[in-house]
Amino acid sequence: MKHKKNMSLILLTAMLFTTACGNKDPYAEYAYDDLYETDSSNDNAVITDDTTPKENTDAVSDSDPDFGPLSQGLSYEGDYIWVNDKPEYSELIEILRSECKKTKFNQGVYILANDNEIIFLAGLNSVETDGITQVNPYTTYETGALALPITAVAIYQLEEQEKLKLTDTIDKYLPEYEFGKQITINNLLYMQSGVYDYLRSPKDFWGDAYDGINGEFTTRMYNDEVTDEEFMQALNDSGFKHEPGGMVNYCTTDYHLLAMIIENITGESYADYVKKNIFDVCGMENSSAVSKGDITSVPDVNMGGDAKYLEMPNTLRGAWDTHSCAADILAFDRALMSNRLLSGESKDKMLTSQKGYAIEIYAGGLFLADNGKGFATSGGIQSYLNLDCFLPDTGYGNLYFIDLESTLRAYYVSENISRRLLEALK
Repeated sequence: MKHKKNMSLILLTAMLFTTACGNKDPYAEYAYDDLYETDSSNDNAVITDDTTPKENTDAVSDSDPDFGPLSQGLSYEGDYIWVNDKPEYSELIEILRSECKKTKFNQGVYILANDNEIIFLAGLNSVETDGITQVNPYTTYETGALALPITAVAIYQLEEQEKLKLTDTIDKYLPEYEFGKQITINNLLYMQSGVYDYLRSPKDFWGDAYDGINGEFTTRMYNDEVTDEEFMQALNDSGFKHEPGGMVNYCTTDYHLLAMIIENITGESYADYVKKNIFDVCGMENSSAVSKGDITSVPDVNMGGDAKYLEMPNTLRGAWDTHSCAADILAFDRALMSNRLLSGESKDKMLTSQKGYAIEIYAGGLFLADNGKGFATSGGIQSYLNLDCFLPDTGYGNLYFIDLESTLRAYYVSENISRRLLEALK
């Protein structure tokens, strides 16, 4: 049966970003509408597809699991689920517990926490690349769009250091861009540049160079062989989708340009800058930008088509290039909200939406949730689904929910959790 499509804003982008620019959309043949026998908004929905993840009989016994420091002080419930025993968290825990046990398709790591405590922790239905270790808060995933707020923080840091102004037009930092005088850094931050998306609208952006999803040019993108010079030439040639400013239009090109601006200002690679000024400051020991070979989760590519997991971090830098784990993302969220990455003034500026076309939905690298009471970034890239949602100043303090999955088949689980959390906090 068909689902109602009333998805929350914090997950609006998850199905839009199925692949970066795949040789064939590996999930086009997979019908999400066939997963549940009832509407996805029904909290009692059950899985009906008979496909289940492969079970690894050599996986560590869950009679004595070890999830490291984050599980300390929590009660173990079995099935790699830990909970905080404090009664004030019981309603929130039941939301997570019920959703995590609903289907075998959720193959990832879940954290619900505030600034002081872990409330819920789980690592479900999957092992790491060694075939033995259960996925856990330190398992590294392709985190896709979670790179956006990292890039935004880097820009605001440079503004604090007076190395740029948000009102600067980008020709100051990218003089090779013919139309740079029409776009400000602020336009890029709030996705109001008006340029074409080089990943999601490849024909419009790359023009004649783009030779189809199985073409030689796309293969070069997969292999990270497309140069910055080629990118800038295509940017000059493609012109505008709409006039800069005003309209909000999700565009990975904007954040790729921000990464290039960071490099031009600092003289460092984007990867080195964010490691030194963000990852190291937060203690994000299992995170990287523009890297290959450090993912320890197993991508679910067996969903139809001829899907393969591809690493193209330089092509994605600034927008979808980050690899991280749930523990590190929590550390980033806590550091941002406690003003360790930015001053309180800069943080508030970053988390303030600017009016887009008819609706305010976007802040610096983040979508707004629940009429601006919460913030999130989410998306699917290749086999991975991810969500980082933080809700400031709730009755539980600042509340953080992180969901990292190695399969897009957990989409409705993640959507239900975020929606139910928002409802419980009203």
